[in-house]
Amino acid sequence: MTPALPPELELHIFSLAAFAHPKSVPTLALVAKRVREWTEPILYRTLFFPHHPCLPVPELPRYRLAVWSLERSLRTFLCCFLEHDLPNLTHLYCSLENLLNVSAIDFATYPLFASITHLELLAMGYDGPAVAACSMPRLTHLALNVDRPLYNVCVEILRVGRNLEALVFLSTSSRIGFVGAEDDAAFSFIIQDGRFVWIREGDYWKDWQQGRLWSDSTDYWKRADQLIARRRAGRVPREVILLEDIDAQLDTRGLVH
Repeated sequence: MTPALPPELELHIFSLAAFAHPKSVPTLALVAKRVREWTEPILYRTLFFPHHPCLPVPELPRYRLAVWSLERSLRTFLCCFLEHDLPNLTHLYCSLENLLNVSAIDFATYPLFASITHLELLAMGYDGPAVAACSMPRLTHLALNVDRPLYNVCVEILRVGRNLEALVFLSTSSRIGFVGAEDDAAFSFIIQDGRFVWIREGDYWKDWQQGRLWSDSTDYWKRADQLIARRRAGRVPREVILLEDIDAQLDTRGLVH
């Protein structure tokens, strides 16, 4: 196929098409070799493995080209287990305890975490790893995906994570419970800090995929940022910490202790 347009313009056109319609990338890649080189990396920017094990290790050599494109292009990875360093990774969703030996690494210098800006910790036992994760050099957003928050741990995270812009708690419940004076004092600190957001999960996987695949989509990270910005601007009381549903557009209500 002989180019009819300048290569720079072709690249721009096909890139726009690929980002706007990710499902069309396999078709676009058939147009020409150069178009495949431009668009195929976009296909591997986001990988979602809903079940594990996904692929037996002995079969990986069959996917050399895909792995090569992944290494060049991957920005987001949702996983339960990971053994390889991916220095370009910016968004990570995982259980750190299943990912590596958290007590034997330095989060500030570990290659896998060099570019991480958004981290969601899955499952239980998040207190130690969550606090340690605050030393990741570029981390600005941290989410805890567990049954209920430990308010004293949230306080420690907010104190240690000076570069954190948002601490998000994800739960299927919107009930805020207290067990004593310690929780009461910690909750007061969280309210005054202003970076904590409680989100009741809705269609979690849909939210995650939309937020990663389309740059103009509003995922829970962006909604949390919006609520924090509104509180700081005085448009929403500081006591409003609950973002009612991640499928709603800032449908919030205040929960005042």
